[in-house]
Amino acid sequence: MDRDAIVHSLDLTYRPTDTLRVATVVMGSSIDQGIDNSHSSGEAFRIGITASPNKGRWHDVSLMFFDDQVDINDMGYQMINNWAYAGSHNGWKFTDYDASSPLLATEINANIAIETNADFSTAGKSIQFAYGGNFKNTAGFKIENFYRTAGKDFWITRDSLAAPAINKPVNYGTQLHLMGPSNKFFNYGLQFNRGKGSEWYSALGYSTTYGAKASFSPRDNLNFTLMYEHGYEDDWLNWIDDNLLGIYQRKQRTTVVSMNWFGGDKHELRVKAQMVAFTARQPSAYLGDLKGALTPVELPCPRLA
Repeated sequence: MDRDAIVHSLDLTYRPTDTLRVATVVMGSSIDQGIDNSHSSGEAFRIGITASPNKGRWHDVSLMFFDDQVDINDMGYQMINNWAYAGSHNGWKFTDYDASSPLLATEINANIAIETNADFSTAGKSIQFAYGGNFKNTAGFKIENFYRTAGKDFWITRDSLAAPAINKPVNYGTQLHLMGPSNKFFNYGLQFNRGKGSEWYSALGYSTTYGAKASFSPRDNLNFTLMYEHGYEDDWLNWIDDNLLGIYQRKQRTTVVSMNWFGGDKHELRVKAQMVAFTARQPSAYLGDLKGALTPVELPCPRLA
């Protein structure tokens, strides 16, 4: 590949006290693409402040920014560009349950966030609330709810001049996690999600996901894990070309099988296989416009199966 890339990164962590931590990452890139003699350079940064006043409470504030030209693929990771985020994540843990209570501990999480592009045009604002706990028999549960305001998707059209962004509706949803009692031989967990989009991204239609995970340990140093997840989504929006997009009925099934073996302090074997079956059918073609609206058109739309 005829490409010259210079990428710099600076990490700084500052702990003025045992209960306060400040972490900063600053990155810059300079890319010369020999194929078309193009040059790009950009910057990105992340600042995180975490405070833990006591064992039962923590607060985290994060600021992230990626300008529209940054390219850090040559460092092995690229989150996104033309993106900014500010959020506050907070947690409270409660353990003062009496002897007659089946609960061992519970935790509340409350988060707020705003997501924008590099010009600070709002993509969406979100709030998330979660409540979970662990029982004395080692079983557990967690319920999460989120709400995300109507906004814009600045990234799906790949910088199309005809449709710089696509409007997205209000999103909301619920997730339920259940964990069975822990024992040496067998452990299991169940998951159910229902909603539109998530705290982190916006969607047009509702999605439903069921999941289950089981873990077997026939020996102290040998463990097998099986995970299966089945999900489907109405009105899944997918980019095709320029300002042409397709809306599909999406279905995805994921199976993960893994084995871990520990032969001692210096011997370890991990094997993992993941299988994903993905289909997107009943396609309908739409054109995006300068205002972010989608207009149905009679154009061929590829089926993804």
